[in-house]
Amino acid sequence: MPDRMVRSAEDVYRELEGHYSHPHRHYHDLRHILACLRHFDTISDQLTWPDAVEMALWFHDVIWEPDADDNERRSAELFLGCAEGDADTNFLEVVHNLVMMTVHPSEPQSVDEQFTVDIDLASFGLPWEEFIRLGELVRNEFPHVSDRDFDSDQLRIFEMLASRPYFYFTEFFRSRYDATAQSNLRRRITQLRRGNA
Repeated sequence: MPDRMVRSAEDVYRELEGHYSHPHRHYHDLRHILACLRHFDTISDQLTWPDAVEMALWFHDVIWEPDADDNERRSAELFLGCAEGDADTNFLEVVHNLVMMTVHPSEPQSVDEQFTVDIDLASFGLPWEEFIRLGELVRNEFPHVSDRDFDSDQLRIFEMLASRPYFYFTEFFRSRYDATAQSNLRRRITQLRRGNA
């Protein structure tokens, strides 16, 4: 039984690596996942169920098609397919729900939900130059979309994020990165509004 579990884990990793290595990915690739996991390592002792959060971070962007509106759902379903039979039902449900929280359907309530969302959006709290560089990587994932249409969509998303009282939900991220994230958002929104004027 242990040998089967080890091989299964290796097979799952290879599948994840294959998805995250698709050539159309420029931001939503393994670098993003590894950046998320570095944040996870920093805050894992504050989580209720760290194994579930770590698994959700691995899977939250595994399906990424730029024009699809169900990437997170398909990513969560892929997790269920990979883990079914090797994890209890509660764990499966929790990870599935954490992956779906990265769609931002509502304000995250539990500590694990809040950290999952904050970790996924941690790049907004980076210095301006790095924030813009990563934004350009996202832009490269939409070569078929005009600059005007892409910028309009970005403006809608950024204005939604800027409307929140705080950008981050956890005190850990809020105290360290919220001011920078809010500044980056305001600056980028101003640029996008000028471009779409």
